[in-house]
Formats: sequence, C-alpha cells, structure tokens
Amino acid sequence: MRGVADLLLPETCAGCRRPARGGLCRVCSEGLTRLGPFVCSRCGRPGSRPALSCRDCRNRELCFDQARQAVQFGQVARSAVHRFKYSGCRHIGVLLADLVAEACEGAWSVDAVTWVAPSPERLRRTGTDHGKLLAELVAGNLGRPAVPMVRRVRRTSPQMRLDPEARRINVQGAFRATTCPPARVLLVDDVFTTGSTASDVARALKVSGARSVFVAGVARSYMPDFRAYT
Repeated sequence: MRGVADLLLPETCAGCRRPARGGLCRVCSEGLTRLGPFVCSRCGRPGSRPALSCRDCRNRELCFDQARQAVQFGQVARSAVHRFKYSGCRHIGVLLADLVAEACEGAWSVDAVTWVAPSPERLRRTGTDHGKLLAELVAGNLGRPAVPMVRRVRRTSPQMRLDPEARRINVQGAFRATTCPPARVLLVDDVFTTGSTASDVARALKVSGARSVFVAGVARSYMPDFRAYT
C-alpha cells in the first residue's frame, strides 16, 4: 500500500518541496555531502586520513564490527529521513536504500539484513515500521533476505534528547534476539549518531550466535572535526 505522502506529495522534493521525481530534485541530491574518502574503519566517522579508530569510538565498547554511513546528516538528508519516517513515503525509502547500499557496497559479505525493532508506541503512532521497509529495500539491492531478528524488551526514552553517556545507558540491554541469527548480519538504520542503539542490537545478535554484525546507515550525525583522529 502506498504511503500517505505518496498520495499527497507524489512528485515533490523532500529537500525544497519543488516538483521532482524520485524523492529529491537534482539540486538537493547534489547537495548531499557524501562521507569519505577517509573514514574511521570502526565507526565510519569521516576524517583527514584512514584510521582504525577515532575519538568517537576509541575507548568505547561497541559490539558491532564496523559501521558505514552514506552522507552527512545535513538539512536535505534530515528532511528526506523525516519524510520517510513520519509520512511513509516509499519513494523516499527507495532513495535512502540506494544511499545505504552505496555506503556498504563491496565492504562486507553478509548472509542477511535486519533492522532496529521500533517501540510499540512509535509503531502505533506512525502505523509503519520504517526500519523494516528500509531494510527490505536495502536487502533487495544486495540480493539478501531481510529478516526480523530482535525485539525491544523494555521501554526506552527517545535518544535524540540525551547526551552520549545517557544514550548508552538508555538502550543498554534493551534488545533481545528473537531467532538464531546467521553468521554475518547487516544491521540497517537511518541515522547514526553515537552508535549506542546499533551496539546493543549487535550485542543481542552476537549473544544468540552471530559472528559478525555490520552497521549501514543513511546518514551520520556529527560535528565536522578533522582532529578526530588525533
């Protein structure tokens, strides 16, 4: 079934609201800031040179093996993600899935794709599991199955309102695997900020048997700082 925004705004750009096909006009699409060429091998944060870790992830216990994101979480990316999450625009989802596939193309060999289970409250409020839809679209691009693997076992506060340490505590132990996962899992999400949610999902998957968990996101929320690797 098509989303509400697909019916009401089928041909408008998420960035500037002008007529456009495919979710973004050419100008807004070209305005997306791709991450790279140098990124942290562990968490994907861009920097001035290749590195095994950066100040965002150094000295942190992160349960995923590697993470990559496609673009910086600027205004256009924010508008596209928000329209997809809160209005149910499938054609925006196709665009975001293409960005995710671009971010992880050739990086990892995986057996299946999964997503972060939404809270029951958000699912009731939006009526759509946008994470599932994004994961299914990415899985289609990669030729792998999209499989539900985790569930939330307790309520959490919205991460956007919390500082980095509070984010970690907020989601600690919040997820549990619902199945025996395959050896190599790709976890798909929309926006990567501190990686705390992705880390706890990866923990749950590894406790249940996954050997490797990789994370691919549409956008990275960060303050540009080329001293991040020093």
